[in-house]
Amino acid sequence: MLKLKWHEIVAPGEYYHLATKANPTRNKDSRIHTHDFAEIFWIEAGRCVHHINGERKIASSGDLIFIRHKDTHGFRGIGRDHVVLTNLAFPLRVFNDFARRYPKFWATIYEKGGCLPSRIHLTPQQLGQFKGLAMELAKMPRCRLFIDRFILSLLVNLFPYEPTQLDSHPPDWLQTACQQVKQPVYFSQGAHGFVKAAGRCHEHVARACRLHLGTTPSAFVNRVRAEHAAHQLRMTSRPIVDIAMDCGIQNLAHFYKIFKDVYGIPPRQYRLNQQNMIP
Repeated sequence: MLKLKWHEIVAPGEYYHLATKANPTRNKDSRIHTHDFAEIFWIEAGRCVHHINGERKIASSGDLIFIRHKDTHGFRGIGRDHVVLTNLAFPLRVFNDFARRYPKFWATIYEKGGCLPSRIHLTPQQLGQFKGLAMELAKMPRCRLFIDRFILSLLVNLFPYEPTQLDSHPPDWLQTACQQVKQPVYFSQGAHGFVKAAGRCHEHVARACRLHLGTTPSAFVNRVRAEHAAHQLRMTSRPIVDIAMDCGIQNLAHFYKIFKDVYGIPPRQYRLNQQNMIP
């Protein structure tokens, strides 16, 4: 089996390799290989067959996959599908540093047990952000600063909160719903908005939230609402009642309770505390 080696694909002192390929394998298999480095790849358009650790999986637009150095994989195009794939490789010293500095985040995406590596399906907005980050990264010197910045941006986009209950690896549809519900059009509808974003029945969504997130759809949405409100309180002078309405909450007392449950203080006190921090 082919084994790709880091020192053979980059120049000395380089900390990442980034490439985008269109139709890398149309109607034929790429060579199955392993490597002594880690990879992240995502499908920007189309779909292909991903041969991974002896299994055959379909990878389609929006799929983000975290390849461990021990994984063996290759690709095959599907018919006349136009596939655009971007791959980012980085050495194990970078991998190990992130595992040490951000263990919970890193374990969620890279230390998943079992045969297959972690896969996350990006929302169209996230995919656009990743494409933009990759285009910017491609222009930079291949030094440690810029690969660190890219990976940190990736973690912040995927996990705005520290992972706590993700050991069972949430299904793609639930991860997508968790991202979409951060948009006002969804969180303003409360738990109903979460269910709508998930595209499943309420009972199914509630069970999955308890199993994979350790919370309920209502509690998850209320945290998102509170964080949106906190941003508005910090960055604007808008009346609190207007901010509550943005969150889809017409009862001001209920809004105060949701905010206090998350931040420990009422929204008015939160705004005053934030303003007092400015000299």
